[in-house]
Amino acid sequence: MSRRTVGVLVLLPLVAQAQLLIPGLQPSDTVTRPCPVDTTVSLLSYAGWEAYQTVDDTWDGPRDSTACIPLAHVSGGGVEARIDFDDADPARPVFLRLLLDSTTAIPLTADNEYVIILDGYPLPGTTLNAGIGCTEGMCTGIRAAVRIPDSTGTGSDLRWYQSSYGSGQFGSPFSVCVPTEGFVDNALRELVLKFTLASPGPGQQYRLLWPSAEDLLQQGALDQFVEADLPQFQTGPSSFTMWPVNGFNFLVMYEDTTYPSADQVSYLDITPLPNVSQPTPVTLTLEPFTGFNFQPFTQLRGGPVLNNDSIFHPLTVVNNGADLCLSWQIVELFWGHGDRYVHQAGHLGFEGQRSCFLFRRGSTLEVAPGSTLHYGRDGRGMLALLAGSDVVVGSGAELVIHGTVVLMEGLGASTREDLFTRLGPGARLRFAPGSSVFNGNSYAQDMKWVITLDGGTADLEGLSATDRQKIVLVQLPGVPLTELAATVLPNAVQLQVATRMAGSGTVSCFDALGRCLLGTRVSLAPGGSSILLDTSGWLAGSYLAVLEVNGERRVARWVIP
Repeated sequence: MSRRTVGVLVLLPLVAQAQLLIPGLQPSDTVTRPCPVDTTVSLLSYAGWEAYQTVDDTWDGPRDSTACIPLAHVSGGGVEARIDFDDADPARPVFLRLLLDSTTAIPLTADNEYVIILDGYPLPGTTLNAGIGCTEGMCTGIRAAVRIPDSTGTGSDLRWYQSSYGSGQFGSPFSVCVPTEGFVDNALRELVLKFTLASPGPGQQYRLLWPSAEDLLQQGALDQFVEADLPQFQTGPSSFTMWPVNGFNFLVMYEDTTYPSADQVSYLDITPLPNVSQPTPVTLTLEPFTGFNFQPFTQLRGGPVLNNDSIFHPLTVVNNGADLCLSWQIVELFWGHGDRYVHQAGHLGFEGQRSCFLFRRGSTLEVAPGSTLHYGRDGRGMLALLAGSDVVVGSGAELVIHGTVVLMEGLGASTREDLFTRLGPGARLRFAPGSSVFNGNSYAQDMKWVITLDGGTADLEGLSATDRQKIVLVQLPGVPLTELAATVLPNAVQLQVATRMAGSGTVSCFDALGRCLLGTRVSLAPGGSSILLDTSGWLAGSYLAVLEVNGERRVARWVIP
């Protein structure tokens, strides 16, 4: 694959280093050291590792002087690595940290991707909390920080990556994908695991096995993907299909010559070949058994049309079984006007604290017919839906929201504008436990998601009572207009009807002699409608109402006793 490494510092040639070595947890690695918070106590532990608690439950907070936690335990004539939560406060998180500093940080190859793993398992009776809502968000999981030069070239900065416990992407309970960048100095500066018990109590333990780091570049399992590589994946004038070539993972490279930041984003432009002067839909299909990842501040985009850098081709990305690893602290993929993300199969790993797909006006999130998209996991993963975007769930398909849906109109909104979605026959939308809806950035903090049920279903059980109020369900009837029903109230009658489409018409009321007592115009929105009519002063007897709307006529009768 072609490759272009950029940055504000020195550019690196493609040179693979030795396999990344992380201190082990084998019997030969055991050491005896003083407890960091009480030097009168000796701990059996492992070289290069420490376990601890903090007073504020943050990984780098002040150490809890009451917790001295050994990692190595003599068992059956041998030594095994494990965390005994009885050695700590079981109601609070325990941290396992690789002991690195500025001089012992582990060098990483530039423009590479690593998978850092620590294997292990809970012993019987032990269950870890894999959700969110704990201090620093994640309750149980793994975090890694890569040291890079800062934007001035005189200091350093950290890129944080994280993954929750049991994400399952790499077959290990603690695993995180870590892309590196095109700087001379990339180094693993922090590696921290967090353990939080689901039900604190005595006798709970977690067995630790071995740490490892897979160097995908050295293994030949990584393609450093740049725009110049697109022609070899072209399957039509405006279509491209990503399938494994040299490896199983694509790393979309930062190709701009600026320092990667939120203000300096590098785009992988997907453009028809040859390019054309009119906006033309382009499709990028991600095939099974491929990993698709991005260096920080790298985005996909439909490229500019020929000879005009301000008009872009609409882009459709079809996931046909690929794994998107979004583990960086801030991962936001933006979908512009005319863009579509179509999910047929595969996995979206929203593990970063702000891992997010943001759909702007005119863009679409689509779950293909018969497919299921689990969006996020255990409360993580943001789905930002701007007014005018669309969510399409095909027949027999299901969209399961596990994270946070963010509703907003967009910058500069001066009035409320709701989001509208239709669920057709066989389409299902479900909010899983721990999911949420946030409209705090919308106009007046009052934007709603209006979901029209036209043969489909929506399950809001996973939402809090407050968040359910941000969803409006509209049930469409199977006929253009249902029968008209009348309910007698004190000095009033309430007419109820449901319609498939909006319309305006008239309601006329007659007594038993056929005299018209009341006539009024009405407007009906799709779904159920109620029409309240004032009948104060009407005598006891039989009455009739006639509703005419959209060329349909319905009649209701009632009796005032």
